[in-house]
Amino acid sequence: MIIIKYLSLYTLFFVEDFINKIEKKIALLIEKYTSVKDEKIILERKNNELVVELEQKAKQIKNLEDRIKIMKISKSVDSSKEDVHKTKHKINEYVREIDKCLVLLSK
Repeated sequence: MIIIKYLSLYTLFFVEDFINKIEKKIALLIEKYTSVKDEKIILERKNNELVVELEQKAKQIKNLEDRIKIMKISKSVDSSKEDVHKTKHKINEYVREIDKCLVLLSK
């Protein structure tokens, strides 16, 4: 009878110890999960910022390429400097008008 009580207490102690270890591991996993989740949120925000920055840089490149084309077209016109200036101005007006149209179309 004493042996059964001893085994019963030993089993109870063993089970309690096992449950405590599992609870500690679960707490650790929850902590790690929260940490990884927070890091994921930070990385997603950074990614979104970089995507926006990349889009802005692409627009800048496109604008600069357009300006280069305009300058090449302006220089190719064989006339006086005043005509070249007027041509550049007119082409710039066209580009601005096209940009406005593209903005309206993208909405």
